Amino acid sequence: MRLFGIRMIIGLLLFTTLHAQEVAIRNSSTYIQSLPDSILNSTMLYVSGSNSDSVLVPEIRYFTKAKRITLIGIKHIPDYFFKLKELEEITILHSLIDSIPDGISHLKRLKKIEILHCPVKKIPSDLQELDSLESLILLKTCVRNIPPKIFQKSSLKTIGFCVDCLEELPYALADSKSIQSIEMFSCCSNPRCGIKPIDTISIRKFRNFLKEKMSPEVLIY
Repeated sequence: MRLFGIRMIIGLLLFTTLHAQEVAIRNSSTYIQSLPDSILNSTMLYVSGSNSDSVLVPEIRYFTKAKRITLIGIKHIPDYFFKLKELEEITILHSLIDSIPDGISHLKRLKKIEILHCPVKKIPSDLQELDSLESLILLKTCVRNIPPKIFQKSSLKTIGFCVDCLEELPYALADSKSIQSIEMFSCCSNPRCGIKPIDTISIRKFRNFLKEKMSPEVLIY
């Protein structure tokens, strides 16, 4: 499984079936159209793009049973992606997207969103409409603001973000009644962000504030 992950991250283009419900594909209309139903019915999907095919092709909507999807090397997520109504987990990594489309709020079954190593600057405020969302991880991104209402979601249990990239430290996080784990990353060294990082003293004060105000059972990293 680890070898498979490594192959995908460096740009595996041929699909490899590890399990009847788990496949990796390349982001190509002709390629997807040639796949048998046994592949189109997969519940776990890895999609790898490249410089020539970095926009998700319309045929991605054929994977109607997909519950978990990982997008690698993708530059844009069109609206037709949000027709995958069964999705529960989305991971986007090493991609050039700079924002998450508002259409993500249509994926009502989403439980987990991970955005890793992407220059995303903004997340949509209507994430708060995802009543099933349990985990939101933003690692090595350029996100400047996290809508405070997201912290009030009763379903949200885990949140992770680049604390030094934020315009303001999210003190409203301390009011959450459901969060069980907070992961704060230092990742504002990305030159694509062009952001002056928050100083370490302010971050330390913020971390101590959370520990003081929140339940001792909340894990703060």
